[in-house]
Amino acid sequence: MPSRLFRSTQFAVAIAAVGIVATTALPEAEGARKASMAENRLILDKNDVYLFPQLGVEYTNLVSFEYGFEQDEGSGLFLFGDESRAIGAGIHRGDVAGPRQYFGHDPHLGNLGPVDDVLSQQLDMTNQLLEPGDQIVAPGLFEPSIIGDLFGSIDVGNGLLGARVALGHGAAITRTDGEEDSADTQTFLGSTLGYSYRGDLRFDSSLNLQYSRGGIAEDTDLLDASFFLGGLSARLYSEIAEDVDLGALADLYYSSTNFTQFEPDGEDVNQRTANLSEAAAFVGVGPVYTIEQTTISAYAVLGYARRSADPDIDEEDYRSVASNTMIPGLNLAADIELLEWLYFRSGMQYNYGVESGSVETEEEDAPGASFRSAEFGWRAGMGLEVNNFTLDGTFQSGFLTNGPSFLGGALGDANDNDVGMFMMVAAGYQF
Repeated sequence: MPSRLFRSTQFAVAIAAVGIVATTALPEAEGARKASMAENRLILDKNDVYLFPQLGVEYTNLVSFEYGFEQDEGSGLFLFGDESRAIGAGIHRGDVAGPRQYFGHDPHLGNLGPVDDVLSQQLDMTNQLLEPGDQIVAPGLFEPSIIGDLFGSIDVGNGLLGARVALGHGAAITRTDGEEDSADTQTFLGSTLGYSYRGDLRFDSSLNLQYSRGGIAEDTDLLDASFFLGGLSARLYSEIAEDVDLGALADLYYSSTNFTQFEPDGEDVNQRTANLSEAAAFVGVGPVYTIEQTTISAYAVLGYARRSADPDIDEEDYRSVASNTMIPGLNLAADIELLEWLYFRSGMQYNYGVESGSVETEEEDAPGASFRSAEFGWRAGMGLEVNNFTLDGTFQSGFLTNGPSFLGGALGDANDNDVGMFMMVAAGYQF
C-alpha cells in the first residue's frame, strides 16, 4: 500500500501532470492564421480538414505551407479536386498521432514540431502517477516519422463525407552477422471518418481512431507498449439573426495505454505491467458575427478530464487518479479586415480549473488534494490576401509589447519569445 508521505507527494505530481483540459492540452491542427486567434475553433479555416476531412471539397485546388522556427519545423497541405470530390495529402504534421487534435485551446506551436512520440509521452505520464517501485523503468521509444497522411472527401447531396489516414514508423535496429542484436521501434496508424450536414444549419462531425505499437529488445524483449484512442468531435452553426450564428462545439475521447517491462532474472523473466487510461469531455457555445469580411467569435467552455494509472493490470492493488475540471473557459477572437488585402487577427483564451488527485486502494481511498488555478494566453497576427495568394504570420509577443526588435536582427534562439517578428508564418495559394 502506498505510504502517506508518498501519497501527499503524488497528489502534487498527479495534479501538475493532468493538465488535460486547461493547460498544455491537445491542440488541434493549427496554422499561423488559427494560432493568431488563440485556436478559436468557431472561425472557419482550411486547417479544419485535419479534424474534419470531409471539408476538403470546400478548400479544393489548394497548396499551403507552414513554417516554424527551424528549417525542419513546419508542414504542408495539398488538396486537389472540385466541389463534388477532393483528395489531398499532408506533410510532416506533428499532431497525427495521439490525442493532440482535441481541445484546441492551447496556443503552442502544435503541429510544427516532430511527430508525436505518443508511447514515450504516455510512459512519462504513467510514471508520474505511480510509486517509484511500480514505475516502468525504460528509456523512451524511438520517435516515429510520418510515412503518409492522406485525405479524401465527397459531396453526397445534403452533406459531405470524408476520411483521413495517417501512417508512421520509426526504428533503430542493430545486427551482427545477420542476427538482430537490438531493436527500438514505434509504429502508429490513425484514421478519421467525417460527416457534415448542409441544410438549415451547418454541422460537422468526425470519429477518430488511433493505434500505436512499440517495443525495445536486446537479445530478449525489454519493453512492450501499445496505445489506443477513440474520439468524437462535433461543431454546429445555427443562424439566430442576420450575420449572427450561434456556434457549438463538443469533443469526447478515451485512450488506454498498456506497458509490459521484462526483467531477466537468471533463467526466469519477471514482468512488470502498468496501464494508463484517460477520458475527457468538452463542450463550448457562443456567437459568431460575420460583418462583410470580418469575423468575431466568442464562446464559453466547460470541460472535464480524468487520468488514472494502474500499476498491475491483472490485479487490483491501487490506482492513482488525477482530474481537471474547467469551469469556465473562455475564447475571444477576431479576424478583422483593415483593407481589401490586409487583415489583423487576435485571440485570447482564459481557463479556470479545479485540479485534484487521489489514490484508490483495496482497503481505503487516501484523502484527496485539490487546487484551483487559472491560465491566460493571447496571440495576434497579420494576414495578406492578394488574388488567390495568402500570407499569414503570428507575432512574437515581444514584437508587439517591446518594439520591432527584428529591425536590428533577430537575437537569441527559438525558445526566446522575444525574438524577431513572427513565431509562425504560413503561405497558401488556391489555383
